Amino acid sequence: MNETKTSCAPADNRNLTWDGMNWSKCEAYVRKLQARIVKAQK
Repeated sequence: MNETKTSCAPADNRNLTWDGMNWSKCEAYVRKLQARIVKAQK
């Protein structure tokens, strides 16, 4: 049988380090997720 190997994460060849991350964008994303969680719990 022909099986296709799949990955849950895309192949990304960029070397991303902690210093190279856009932290303000990450924090904004987390704040939005937290607001959605709080709203869902009500």
